[in-house]
Amino acid sequence: MSGDFSASEQRLGQWQQRIEQRAQRYEQARERVERIRVIETSRDGAIAVTVGSNGLLLDLQISDRTPLPPSGIGAEVMGCLRRAQAKLPDLVGEAMAETVGEDTASAQELLATLRESFPPPPVAPGEPGVGGPTTMQLGELGEAPSPSPAARRGPPPQRPRRDEDDDDWSDRSFLR
Repeated sequence: MSGDFSASEQRLGQWQQRIEQRAQRYEQARERVERIRVIETSRDGAIAVTVGSNGLLLDLQISDRTPLPPSGIGAEVMGCLRRAQAKLPDLVGEAMAETVGEDTASAQELLATLRESFPPPPVAPGEPGVGGPTTMQLGELGEAPSPSPAARRGPPPQRPRRDEDDDDWSDRSFLR
């Protein structure tokens, strides 16, 4: 009987040890994820954003030498922010894989949430990527684009001025 008790006690001890080891690995994962920072800069280097592992903006640097107008600065900041956030799922995935394993249910759920929250940003015009051309034109290469239909028609016809049109009854009631 004492053998059964001893074996049960040993299994319980092993189980407790596995739980403690798992808790240590999750604590290591939490610490590593908390330390993740992503810095993304604009192509000209005039704008830099830093985001934390939760995707929130931690720092924003805008150089005095930025060639962008104020309206373009906001768009560039948002582009940098989205690109930085889009890197988070991979970085968090690496931290999880090295500590608790990426095939655990909690790691899979966390990564799915991050991928949903921070998808890859759309490819901007002029940037290399899979987006392809944003404008399609017909004609020979090097040929100047033809003017739009509105430009070919010319200006709209002028309406006659009110005092020149004797048949205009819009200012008088036709009901008596």
